[in-house]
Amino acid sequence: MGGYLAMPVTGKTQIKTALDVVTGNTLHDGEYLLQGRLGNGGQSNIFLATHTQLSIPLALKQVRADQPLPEHVVAELDYILHGGDITRRSTFNGDTLQLPSDTISGGTYTDHFLREALLLARLYHTAIPTLYDYFAEDGDWYLVTDYIPGRSLAAYLQQYAPLPPQEALNYALQLCDLLDYLHRQRPPIIFWDLRPEQMMLTPDGTIMLTGFGLARTLKDYPDPSQAIAAGQLSATSSPYAAPEQKDEYGFSSIDTRADLYSLGLILYEMVSGALPSGKTLPELSLASLSSSNTVLLPAVSRMLSSLVKLAIQPEPVDRFQSAQTFSLALERAYRIEERRAYQQQLIDHALPEKRSTTRAQANYELHTHNDGMAGLPGIPPHTLNLEQRRLTREALHSNRHERLQQEQLENQLASFDENLTRRSNMSQSLYALEVQQSHTQRLLQSLHLLKPLRSLYAKCPGHLQALFRQPKRVRQHKMFKMRRFIQTSFFLALLLFLVLVSLLTYVRILQYNNNHTQQSQPTNNVNSSVTIQ
Repeated sequence: MGGYLAMPVTGKTQIKTALDVVTGNTLHDGEYLLQGRLGNGGQSNIFLATHTQLSIPLALKQVRADQPLPEHVVAELDYILHGGDITRRSTFNGDTLQLPSDTISGGTYTDHFLREALLLARLYHTAIPTLYDYFAEDGDWYLVTDYIPGRSLAAYLQQYAPLPPQEALNYALQLCDLLDYLHRQRPPIIFWDLRPEQMMLTPDGTIMLTGFGLARTLKDYPDPSQAIAAGQLSATSSPYAAPEQKDEYGFSSIDTRADLYSLGLILYEMVSGALPSGKTLPELSLASLSSSNTVLLPAVSRMLSSLVKLAIQPEPVDRFQSAQTFSLALERAYRIEERRAYQQQLIDHALPEKRSTTRAQANYELHTHNDGMAGLPGIPPHTLNLEQRRLTREALHSNRHERLQQEQLENQLASFDENLTRRSNMSQSLYALEVQQSHTQRLLQSLHLLKPLRSLYAKCPGHLQALFRQPKRVRQHKMFKMRRFIQTSFFLALLLFLVLVSLLTYVRILQYNNNHTQQSQPTNNVNSSVTIQ
């Protein structure tokens, strides 16, 4: 992306099911090992995965990639996730967090994906999962975030609601702190789709908020009606949505107070055990306000009942105006409920017939002992704090950096081997060329030496030229006969030469003997004459 994933996968493939992404498969070049599916929604699947090198449990959110990401989104995500500073996302140090209006890819699924990716990468809160990585594979986007053990608040309420007021207020205070963090961003962030299905309840009682695909800033759509007409914003049908978010009541100015309305309704459900039925929420609120003596939730303190009644007013101006104000009211209600619980405990101990555990107390004990909320085997049943998440991100980044360096080194070695092979082939080619040139030079030298033979051949009689022009086999046979004739002639010549030399030697000897005989005769005659005298 942006150097890490420059060309995301596009297409019109449908979102994969659990059968398509098989447990035990790996994603992102073997970096993540799939362990199973945690859940699914209308636009996404959530899988549990383990980092193959670091053995860290992670959650992979799969969204269909119907369009590529804008380049500036890729650049920012790469900066934050692959080398940037996680603390720079906080708006309390003077930075400005905003989702510009051009963060639109043109694809419904990709728009939700990029908004959630940008928000998770920029935001820094214990109740918000940390984004560690993102990638595209086989026509789908994947977000790599913290694995959150536990279950959704909706599943927990379905089993244990109504909750004890203290427990419900504890969850509401955690959500209020998170909404205060979101609303204090510049510009403020509206979660837009606050409901129990988007909240994860961990075994240690921590609430974490997921599903930021619909979250938006106030700067994104200053006029909601125009944004809905242009198809950039859709009305919500969630039963927890504020009246101004539903088209049947008309779109007025939507701001952070819409999230506070949803939180008030969630608190109502936690305390009462169910949402109001039979009437629309605005009608319910107006009817409950028709008399100042009307108690919305008789089973709890008047303070808590009035607080919930105020939170779900149909007109935004009549509700809590900020999450901080809502939180202060919740803290006061918590102290009152705590005192009521203590008084009830004293009464129960004083009266033996009331010492049996009530249903609410049983529910609270079930939650306190984490029954039915254990994590998966081998995975710690608690969430990481911010420092642990920072260290996890650094470890993942270091591992990714080492893997990229190793791949780069392997590529360099492969390139070096290829260069050596190329040079070796070139050397062999040069050697073969040199040999060929040597043969050519020798051939040219031979041809140069053959020039006299050619001239001699030209001077040969016609029958000798015809001899050279005859077929090779016939020519060789005749040459053999000629060679034998020459050899025989040479031998006879040599024999004749030896005979002549022998005759010449013999003649020389005879002449020598004759000369010696003639010289000896006069000497004898002289001696004879001397004797006679």
